[in-house]
Amino acid sequence: LSLSTNATLFKEKVTGFEKLELTGAPAAAATVNVGNLGFNYVIATSTSTATIIQDIANKGTVELNASSLANLATINVKDAALAASTADELNLVLNATAAAGEHVGTITVANVETINISTVDLDADEKLDAETTLTLVATAAKTVNVSGSADLDLVMTGNTAATLIDGSTMTGNLTVSALN
Repeated sequence: LSLSTNATLFKEKVTGFEKLELTGAPAAAATVNVGNLGFNYVIATSTSTATIIQDIANKGTVELNASSLANLATINVKDAALAASTADELNLVLNATAAAGEHVGTITVANVETINISTVDLDADEKLDAETTLTLVATAAKTVNVSGSADLDLVMTGNTAATLIDGSTMTGNLTVSALN
């Protein structure tokens, strides 16, 4: 059977699930086509190789846990590259525990106009502030909305299309740098 046939068979057999969690570490870089599987919410937990999340639905969500961010390379929103697609949106949830700098890495998102980032401080005892560092390569993003309770250092090198970075609902600290 072909990969597309297998994906169709899998999609028909797996129903009633809302979230797909990626765990473990493939031996090499991996592409996960969540569009074939019908998921629009992906949780990436502890991957040690670069992962590409392919064809997530417009307004889909990618949640990053543990050290997953350091190795997640690219998120591709389904049909975002089409000329008629001018209002694409992606939601990122960054879960941070007590370890400062736990999530350090680069996420590339092409052809998406709005990116919503939510930071979650999972540090229950509040002895150490959870902090997330994210380099976001999203050159088509005009709007980046940031909310949440964990501190975020957001590096946006080369994101010249950005006209609004809104952190007004964020309770953690937000630092934005390298916006060209």
